[in-house]
Amino acid sequence: MAAQLSNKPQQQQQNQLNDVYKKVGQDCEIDDTMMTPYGPPNASAYIIPVPNDIVGLIIGKGGETIRELQSKSGAKIQVAVKEVEATNCRNVFVEGPDDKYRKAKELIDEIIKVQKQTSNPQV
Repeated sequence: MAAQLSNKPQQQQQNQLNDVYKKVGQDCEIDDTMMTPYGPPNASAYIIPVPNDIVGLIIGKGGETIRELQSKSGAKIQVAVKEVEATNCRNVFVEGPDDKYRKAKELIDEIIKVQKQTSNPQV
Protein backbone atom coordinates (compact mmCIF):
# COMPACT_ATOMS: atom_id res chain seq x y z
CA MET A 1 0.00 0.00 0.00
CA ALA A 2 2.79 2.45 0.85
CA ALA A 3 4.40 1.94 -2.55
CA GLN A 4 1.16 2.90 -4.25
CA LEU A 5 0.89 6.09 -2.23
CA SER A 6 4.48 7.18 -2.87
CA ASN A 7 4.17 6.41 -6.58
CA LYS A 8 1.16 8.69 -7.12
CA PRO A 9 2.99 12.03 -6.67
CA GLN A 10 5.77 10.84 -8.97
CA GLN A 11 3.24 9.87 -11.64
CA GLN A 12 1.57 13.28 -11.26
CA GLN A 13 4.92 15.02 -11.70
CA GLN A 14 5.67 12.90 -14.75
CA ASN A 15 2.28 13.75 -16.26
CA GLN A 16 2.84 17.46 -15.57
CA LEU A 17 6.25 17.34 -17.23
CA ASN A 18 4.82 15.53 -20.25
CA ASP A 19 2.12 18.23 -20.48
CA VAL A 20 4.80 20.93 -20.48
CA TYR A 21 6.73 19.15 -23.25
CA LYS A 22 3.56 18.88 -25.33
CA LYS A 23 2.85 22.60 -24.90
CA VAL A 24 6.32 23.55 -26.11
CA GLY A 25 6.19 21.17 -29.05
CA GLN A 26 8.32 18.34 -27.69
CA ASP A 27 5.82 15.50 -27.75
CA CYS A 28 7.74 12.84 -25.87
CA GLU A 29 7.26 10.55 -22.92
CA ILE A 30 9.57 10.76 -19.93
CA ASP A 31 10.51 7.31 -18.64
CA ASP A 32 12.09 6.23 -15.35
CA THR A 33 15.61 6.58 -16.78
CA MET A 34 14.98 10.33 -16.71
CA MET A 35 13.10 10.43 -13.40
CA THR A 36 14.44 10.65 -9.87
CA PRO A 37 12.60 9.32 -6.81
CA TYR A 38 11.50 12.95 -6.31
CA GLY A 39 10.22 13.53 -9.83
CA PRO A 40 11.87 14.91 -12.96
CA PRO A 41 15.13 16.82 -12.67
CA ASN A 42 15.39 20.43 -13.77
CA ALA A 43 15.37 20.72 -17.57
CA SER A 44 18.83 22.33 -17.41
CA ALA A 45 20.36 19.51 -15.33
CA TYR A 46 23.56 17.94 -16.55
CA ILE A 47 23.45 14.17 -17.05
CA ILE A 48 26.32 11.90 -16.02
CA PRO A 49 25.95 8.20 -16.89
CA VAL A 50 27.22 6.06 -13.99
CA PRO A 51 27.67 2.27 -14.06
CA ASN A 52 24.95 0.48 -12.10
CA ASP A 53 27.45 -1.24 -9.83
CA ILE A 54 28.80 2.16 -8.73
CA VAL A 55 25.50 4.00 -8.20
CA GLY A 56 25.27 2.67 -4.64
CA LEU A 57 28.67 4.19 -3.89
CA ILE A 58 27.48 7.56 -5.22
CA ILE A 59 24.38 7.42 -2.99
CA GLY A 60 26.11 5.91 0.05
CA LYS A 61 24.57 4.38 3.15
CA GLY A 62 21.36 6.26 3.91
CA GLY A 63 22.27 8.86 1.26
CA GLU A 64 25.36 9.97 3.19
CA THR A 65 27.73 10.12 0.21
CA ILE A 66 25.36 11.96 -2.12
CA ARG A 67 24.74 14.56 0.61
CA GLU A 68 28.51 14.94 1.02
CA LEU A 69 28.94 15.32 -2.75
CA GLN A 70 26.24 18.01 -2.77
CA SER A 71 27.86 19.80 0.15
CA LYS A 72 31.37 19.74 -1.38
CA SER A 73 30.23 20.76 -4.88
CA GLY A 74 27.34 23.07 -4.06
CA ALA A 75 25.28 21.33 -6.75
CA LYS A 76 22.06 19.37 -6.41
CA ILE A 77 22.67 15.71 -7.32
CA GLN A 78 19.99 13.08 -7.96
CA VAL A 79 20.02 9.55 -9.38
CA ALA A 80 17.54 8.15 -11.92
CA VAL A 81 15.04 5.55 -10.78
CA LYS A 82 16.00 3.01 -13.48
CA GLU A 83 19.01 2.17 -15.60
CA VAL A 84 19.15 3.18 -19.25
CA GLU A 85 18.17 0.08 -21.24
CA ALA A 86 21.05 -2.00 -22.61
CA THR A 87 23.74 0.23 -21.04
CA ASN A 88 24.12 -1.04 -17.46
CA CYS A 89 24.22 2.65 -16.45
CA ARG A 90 21.94 4.99 -14.57
CA ASN A 91 21.72 8.71 -15.15
CA VAL A 92 22.95 10.99 -12.41
CA PHE A 93 21.51 14.49 -12.69
CA VAL A 94 23.51 17.50 -11.54
CA GLU A 95 21.80 20.85 -11.18
CA GLY A 96 23.67 24.09 -10.68
CA PRO A 97 26.02 26.53 -12.38
CA ASP A 98 28.88 25.22 -14.54
CA ASP A 99 31.52 25.51 -11.81
CA LYS A 100 29.40 23.51 -9.35
CA TYR A 101 28.63 20.91 -12.04
CA ARG A 102 32.34 20.56 -12.84
CA LYS A 103 33.16 20.04 -9.15
CA ALA A 104 30.37 17.46 -8.76
CA LYS A 105 31.51 15.64 -11.93
CA GLU A 106 35.09 15.62 -10.68
CA LEU A 107 33.99 14.07 -7.36
CA ILE A 108 31.76 11.49 -9.08
CA ASP A 109 34.49 10.62 -11.59
CA GLU A 110 36.91 10.07 -8.71
CA ILE A 111 34.53 7.59 -7.04
CA ILE A 112 34.16 5.74 -10.36
CA LYS A 113 37.94 5.71 -10.93
CA VAL A 114 38.74 4.41 -7.44
CA GLN A 115 36.09 1.68 -7.69
CA LYS A 116 37.34 0.53 -11.10
CA GLN A 117 40.92 0.43 -9.81
CA THR A 118 39.82 -1.51 -6.74
CA SER A 119 37.82 -4.07 -8.72
CA ASN A 120 40.45 -4.32 -11.50
CA PRO A 121 43.88 -3.21 -10.18
CA GLN A 122 45.47 -3.53 -13.63
CA VAL A 123 43.45 -0.56 -14.96
